[in-house]
Amino acid sequence: MCLEAIERLEISFRTQLIYHITRYTGDNNRYEQARFFKRGTPAEQTASARLLSTIRGELDRAKSKTFIADYYRFYDQPRNPPAWMVLELLSFGTLYNLFNQFVDTTPKLAIANHFHLALTVFNSWMQSINGVRNKCAHHDRL
Repeated sequence: MCLEAIERLEISFRTQLIYHITRYTGDNNRYEQARFFKRGTPAEQTASARLLSTIRGELDRAKSKTFIADYYRFYDQPRNPPAWMVLELLSFGTLYNLFNQFVDTTPKLAIANHFHLALTVFNSWMQSINGVRNKCAHHDRL
């Protein structure tokens, strides 16, 4: 029952993330550009590189999925599918990581506002929900 509620939140969060990042930036492939992620410290640079590597890995693993395969069959520009396709492939944890590492707070504030929460509260809740979701998904005790 807990996982069902989290899945609904995950779908809503994924939708808001795709909508606000692409709407704000005007770029459907912003998710793959390192310059839009926090990179001020060596730790942030490492985290950004790891995130982009995770996204590319998920995309490579999903090339046999019909909607991804069709993209590559019919389009050659841009090189990778748009965010609305790629972000469907990512785990909740990776989505949260993408949200957390995005350097500009404008889309992050819009997403938090959608849920009627302050950004700091939303960020804290999402971090906690990610932990609960992982425990539920792996049949661990809460």
